[in-house]
Amino acid sequence: MYGFILKNIPVIALTSNSMLEDKLEIFDLGVDDYMTKPFEIDELLARLKSILKRSEKKIENLKEIGDLVINFSSKKIFFKQEEVNLTYKQYLLIEFLAKNFGYPQTKIKIMEYVWGENEENLEFNSTTLESHIYSLRKKFGKDFIKTIKGIGYIME
Repeated sequence: MYGFILKNIPVIALTSNSMLEDKLEIFDLGVDDYMTKPFEIDELLARLKSILKRSEKKIENLKEIGDLVINFSSKKIFFKQEEVNLTYKQYLLIEFLAKNFGYPQTKIKIMEYVWGENEENLEFNSTTLESHIYSLRKKFGKDFIKTIKGIGYIME
């Protein structure tokens, strides 16, 4: 479950070994940077600052909710570490509820986000929305998205 988040944690290898083969092997293992001892603390801090600046952008594009991981950059969703194939509308529905995690959303707000619809088309599209919610519950479990009677839906 934590693999998606952990793989974005930057790693700097600190070692006394300066042999080229060892450096290359360590980079093959996935480190972001490499420093040999002895080193200046100011240089280490500068490297950390640079790496953290780049990695912040990657981490903020992921949201983890239980067994669900949403990658907002690639528009991919993983459930129990498996990629889930969704229609674009299903993805937008999950994206909207996840971005508003813990807060009830009205059907109108959801439909405006997913379909760009306004209140005039609510009755027709309400059925479409309900069918999308039903199919998402089949994929992720019945408690994945909860109905709030008279209001709309919530992901919590």
